[in-house]
Amino acid sequence: YLFSIPLVFGSLVAGDQLITTLFGMDYSQSANIFRIAILNIIFAFPALIFNSIIFIFNRHKSIIKISLIGTVLNVCINFILIPKFGGLGAAITTLISQIITTILMKKELEKIIKIKIFNNLSKIILASLIMSIFLFIFKYIGLNIYLSIIFSTAIYFIILLIAKEDSILKVTNILKE
Repeated sequence: YLFSIPLVFGSLVAGDQLITTLFGMDYSQSANIFRIAILNIIFAFPALIFNSIIFIFNRHKSIIKISLIGTVLNVCINFILIPKFGGLGAAITTLISQIITTILMKKELEKIIKIKIFNNLSKIILASLIMSIFLFIFKYIGLNIYLSIIFSTAIYFIILLIAKEDSILKVTNILKE
């Protein structure tokens, strides 16, 4: 979450600017699809962890069942949303399927062990919000998107260092070695 939460927050604020800078104005309509799709990151990371731990405990059948449920759900909802909303419908469908799959994986994992993956996120969320405010300001004043990303990222990590967030302290210790 140290990297995924600010990535998602930043993409929600500057996704349109990033899309048009990278691909041109012809792709500006895809910014909302990008914003919905990027939300998957918040759920994909813990799902991968849950999946790996369940696998370690030799519960392969559970993983297959949950993956099958997610796939069938994705296909069914796509049949409903894509004709009405196109790519945006597909992005929404993928997000819904990912959320449900993550919830099912977490419930399955809790049958095996207790895991605390969502603890102590307040500093990361706060730093991401502040970073997003600066990113919005940079966007509003017309600062180049690449400079906006660099400055916003620096602000994010400075806030975490000031707040003495555990994850950032661990990363800095690893980098020192």
